[in-house]
Amino acid sequence: GTTFTLLLPVKAAQAPVAPARTFEGECYVVAMEEGPSARHLVATLLELGATVRCCPDTAELRKRLLTGDDTLICDISHARALRDWATQAPRRNKVFVVMGAEDRRRCKAFLLPPFAGYLIKPLRRATLVHVLAQRAEKTLDHAVAELRGLAAKALPRMAARILLAEDNPVNAAVARAMLQRAGCKVTHVENGVAVLKLMQEGVAADMILMDMEMPELGGLATTKAIRARERAEGRGTHIPILALTANSRQADHDACFAAGMDGYLTKPFDRADLDTAIARLALESSAA
Repeated sequence: GTTFTLLLPVKAAQAPVAPARTFEGECYVVAMEEGPSARHLVATLLELGATVRCCPDTAELRKRLLTGDDTLICDISHARALRDWATQAPRRNKVFVVMGAEDRRRCKAFLLPPFAGYLIKPLRRATLVHVLAQRAEKTLDHAVAELRGLAAKALPRMAARILLAEDNPVNAAVARAMLQRAGCKVTHVENGVAVLKLMQEGVAADMILMDMEMPELGGLATTKAIRARERAEGRGTHIPILALTANSRQADHDACFAAGMDGYLTKPFDRADLDTAIARLALESSAA
């Protein structure tokens, strides 16, 4: 019989901005069961300028996998057909697999080559653009995918010293537990002021995981201060900084890089997401 009242401080919506036609001229074959996820995916691809063809059944999918050179986005429900394709040669198709977050642990083969990448349901526009637009010669995503199976072993050996800046106690506890299971040594603070203080005191860290929204000093301002200090010291130091953000808009991600961050991880994330993000930054740092 209890009655709850919830007040939401919402803002008036701004005029919609026409989406960038990122995939103008591209063609994708979508092999997913009819439903909200498939409709959302097709609509998003069309908005981004792509041409979309739907694959109605598994028989048609097998035919395309064997004889075509399409770029396909296939649901994990077609796992048997996808496994058969992965064992054949030559493979002319480029295949992305759509799966649920829980599928990553039991279907690890779909995370690795010859598959071009994977997408987690529910599908996000920013993630879709990032995954489909990746190019092996321009990014480290392909290398990270190949190393994904080794990440769990590599990180404990690395014993990375992580400075975690997160003001939400629940988020901090979850992230800290994930990092410690990966073998990392974690120092946790609740805002950017504490981050700068620790660095001033000479506390060593191999990487910083930085929440975007924190009291006193947020992630962007803290990162700018760190980069300014590194430039002033003139020793060529550059500590990798990974943004932790609940925002999935491209503008928010661009702001991270503009401030001097090296990558971002969209909340909510799981252990596999975190391991991959850290592995990617470690690779980029060593390559630099």
